Amino acid sequence: MWMRILLGVFLFHLSLAQSTNVQYVLLVPSVLQEGSSEKICVQLFNLTETVVLTVSINYEEVQLIIFEEHVTGENFFKCVNFEVPKAKPDPVAFIMFSAKGSTLNLQERRSVAIQANENVIMVHTDKPIYKPGQSVRFRIVSLNNLLKPVEQKYPVIALQDPHGNRIQQWDNEESFRGLVQLSFPLISEPILGWYHIYVETLTGEKIYEYFSVEEYVLPKFQMTVDAPENVLVVDPELKVNVCASYTYGQPVEGKVQLNVCRKHPYIYSSCRFPLNSLCKNFTSQLGKDGCISYSVNTSAFELYREGYQNYLEVHAVVTERGTGVQLTGSRYVSIDSAMVRIQFENMDTAYKQGIPYFGQVKLLHPDNTPIPNEIVHLHLKDKLVGNYTTDINGTAQFSLDTSKITSPNITLKATYKKDEYCKSHGWMLPYYPQSEYFVERFYSRTNSFLKIVPEREELRCNQQKQVTVHYILNMEGFEDKTYMAPFSYLVISKGVIILHGQQKVQINDDDMKGTFSIPIDVSVELAPSAVMLVYTLHPGGEMVADSTHFKIEKCFKNEVNLNFSKEKSLPGSNVSLQVSAASNSLCALSAIDESVLLLGNYNPLSAQSVYDRLYYRG
Repeated sequence: MWMRILLGVFLFHLSLAQSTNVQYVLLVPSVLQEGSSEKICVQLFNLTETVVLTVSINYEEVQLIIFEEHVTGENFFKCVNFEVPKAKPDPVAFIMFSAKGSTLNLQERRSVAIQANENVIMVHTDKPIYKPGQSVRFRIVSLNNLLKPVEQKYPVIALQDPHGNRIQQWDNEESFRGLVQLSFPLISEPILGWYHIYVETLTGEKIYEYFSVEEYVLPKFQMTVDAPENVLVVDPELKVNVCASYTYGQPVEGKVQLNVCRKHPYIYSSCRFPLNSLCKNFTSQLGKDGCISYSVNTSAFELYREGYQNYLEVHAVVTERGTGVQLTGSRYVSIDSAMVRIQFENMDTAYKQGIPYFGQVKLLHPDNTPIPNEIVHLHLKDKLVGNYTTDINGTAQFSLDTSKITSPNITLKATYKKDEYCKSHGWMLPYYPQSEYFVERFYSRTNSFLKIVPEREELRCNQQKQVTVHYILNMEGFEDKTYMAPFSYLVISKGVIILHGQQKVQINDDDMKGTFSIPIDVSVELAPSAVMLVYTLHPGGEMVADSTHFKIEKCFKNEVNLNFSKEKSLPGSNVSLQVSAASNSLCALSAIDESVLLLGNYNPLSAQSVYDRLYYRG
């Protein structure tokens, strides 16, 4: 009998075969990157004779032997690195597996795809907006999926104005250590509007980056209006803070005009006496720190009543003393009758009988700030099964004993407090919401299960993480109930097996359930996310497995540090800049007047943007 399982979530082929009592597992990425060093893992169980084990890759009628050796012993597990051939027009290749002995003959062929290298090209301007006559400076950065710079030749790099006219072109530019740096001086009276940089690669890929050219005056100061996202119908006050500061950090002197309104709905009404907007106005001077705080009495807005807009509009105008320059800012504050927000997070869709079911309940204020040190209640079939206290993040971790649960599905309910008011038409009355989550039962032919305890926090690089695994291997119905169970594990990132190994656990009639730990070294190779797979083969022929995802810190092999000699300095004074990195590093720097950032969005290169742009296979 042959059984085939495609574990597509990892982009891996996993095969299970049975011939008499011999079983095997073959794991290989279903997408291979040309020229890379990939890893393939093979496992054999219940061998009773010596076999010749051969694994090869066939591509375009060329066979590459990955490994070939004589295997003895009852159980065998091995992972081997191999070099992936260069990609050709037809990406389909075949992994060939065979295990041959005097009486055993196992063979399998699986298709995989060999993918050409796809480098990521990023174009970065030194600022988002330019004045007429200024120079546009930009860089082109090319990286492979291992975060290494690659040399690139660009047949065409062009600059186009808002009318589509090509005003500058560079031909056959070649990068130096992955970088191309170019600049273009704008004329004194250019066309105003959006320009774009057009970059074409040898493969025909086209990359665009946009910037604007405008007649502008850099703002001398900026203002902020801080108000909560929500106000509860029971809140007696609304806190509003208005601040204004110059781009160099000093507070602004001036006055603030604040307007808070709850407006009537913008719909046709047949009412004889239509509702008027409910508003309050304030005028005051900014404090010495450039800020002013308001405690607005909410009674004027009749928050309990329906018929008005379900939000407040907060509008502020700051006028600079002496110049009369004004800036405005606005916020919208939703009116909410739900006293809290409660929800399930990081939940499995299925439970495994006998294995603890892990989950989280999140308790938040209506503005999404956490509520710590409060008790939430967990119900199963409307029966209270536990009380849990929220941490500083408003999260309550829970573990549910499933040993006595046999239902094909269950419904979990999380509650906080009971409602104190009845519903009444025309009124918005406070209430405490509940949350429900539907969970199905996971089926196993032998009633055997694995569960990796999930890790909710981001793992830091250069640390070791102990991963706990729960197991139940049910030996009911088997004569020999004692054996050494090998639990194999893989850690996969970006479609590649990074870590692998085995843990062996003694199983007997009195000890079929337990836990063990697997140490995982967190490195840059695992960033920005990884998948862990743990599996074993039950003596009854069933594969028992589980997987989990890890969030990994976005770290780099070559860390760069940048520091000014002073945090603050007077105009015209000397300031030094210190850059540190690994030896022989090419460091590219850019500087921008912070005032420019007030004029529009600017997305500089960062760890987040680099990882977001890179192509990952898993």
